[in-house]
Formats: sequence, structure tokens, C-alpha cells
Amino acid sequence: MDPCVKLMSQGISLRWEIIGSSVSCQTFVTNKPPSDQPKKPGNAYTIFYKEQFPLIAKANPDLNSKSIARVAGLHWKGMPESNKKVYQEAFTERMVAYRAAMSSLTAEEIASMKEIKAKRDKKRSRLRKRKVLAEMNRPRKPPAAFFQFCMEDHPSFSAKFSKHSEKISALASHWRSMSAEEKMPYTKRYEKQLIVYLEEKAAWEERMMQTGYEHLCTGYKKPKKEVLKKKKKRVVKKAAKKNRKAKTAKKPASKAKKNSAVSSEE
Repeated sequence: MDPCVKLMSQGISLRWEIIGSSVSCQTFVTNKPPSDQPKKPGNAYTIFYKEQFPLIAKANPDLNSKSIARVAGLHWKGMPESNKKVYQEAFTERMVAYRAAMSSLTAEEIASMKEIKAKRDKKRSRLRKRKVLAEMNRPRKPPAAFFQFCMEDHPSFSAKFSKHSEKISALASHWRSMSAEEKMPYTKRYEKQLIVYLEEKAAWEERMMQTGYEHLCTGYKKPKKEVLKKKKKRVVKKAAKKNRKAKTAKKPASKAKKNSAVSSEE
């Protein structure tokens, strides 16, 4: 049995890292073991990619992860079907094992699995959206008054506390003991920055609405299927109404032609 597959069957996931000319493999335990949470296997190409990644990385230490994935994809495309068959058979074996594990689960376990998956998907979509917002140069909200206070240099606190977490907790206790007048410069600075941020954000959202990226704006709600169906019905009704009007407009013209033809015959 493949050692990677053996580790994964024990609930241990693998993360490959390229450090200089060497490839290191880090292991970390998943939230739940596969006995409680069977993991759906990847397709034949995924099995091939996981096998080839460390080999390609070792042979090409200058390549990053994206380049390695591109090389692996080219290898897979150029591979004959007879060689691909090995990975396809491995995928079918894993799929059979996965289905058997899923059939042995209770309804409660399946429900908990779905809940975990939904949370994971939500987190991934949030991270994906954050990345897109950074790429689209969305204005960043300024730090609050307390964080503006923390960002300043405090040599007395830096000398006392070596750990960052200890320093922050000490600054927080000091912030709570400060009077409103002492906090005023930080709050005023934050309010000024907030006004600028809101203006920039409004201009950015307007630009997004014009370019078709309204889903990135604050408060955007994806239209439900029912709403989309109703809109589609309205469009269809309007089109049918236009067709009826066009037909009725053509009828008098055809009658007028007939009448003129009869009068000419007489």
C-alpha cells in the first residue's frame, strides 16, 4: 500500500512544501478521523498529481507550486491511456471504499458531515471573496482608535514584554485606564480616516456596479431562484404581448390590400 494513502487512511493529511532544493512533507491530523468522516477521493488525475508533485519538485527545485501543477498537467495529457488506466483503477477502488463507508454511517453522522462541509465551504468562499476584493483594490477600513494607539511606538511596554500577545494585553489594560481626553487624539484621527474611507468606498462600489461586479458591494443579496423565475415569466409575457401587437398591426394592412385588389378588379 502507498505510504501516503496509508497515512491518509489513518486520518492524517499531507502538506507538501518546497524548501530550496528539497521537498518536505508535513503531516497534520484532520478534525475528524475517516471512520467518522469519510473523505471523497479525488479523481485519477488527482492521484497522479499527488504522486508526481514531490518527484517534479525534486527534479526542478526552481519551480513554484503553480509551475509544478502545469508540468504535471502536461505529463498527464501526454500519457497513453494504458498508463492512465492504473490511476483510474485506483480511483474506482477508493470510490468503492468511500461508498461502503458512507453506507455504514447513521443519519446523524451524515448530517454532521454536511454541516462541517457547509462551514468549510463558507470559509473558503469568504477567503476567496477577500482575495478578489484585494485584487480589485477595495479601500480598507482604518484601524479603530485603540489599534491606532497600539500602532504607536511604546518603548516602555516593548522593554517590559518580549511576547507580542503580552504587550497587547498590557496596552489594552492601559487603554482602559486612560481618560476620554487622553483618548481624544486617537478617536479624532480614526473619525477623519473613516470619513475618507467611506467616500472612497462609495466611489469604489459605484464603479463596481457600473462594471458588473455588484456582488462585491456591501449588502448585496443574491437573487433567489423564485425571483429569477418570476423575472423570466415577466420577460416571456412581454415578448408574447409584443408578438400579439405585431400580428394585430399586420392584419388591417392585409385587409386594406385585399380591398384595393377587389376595387381594381371591378
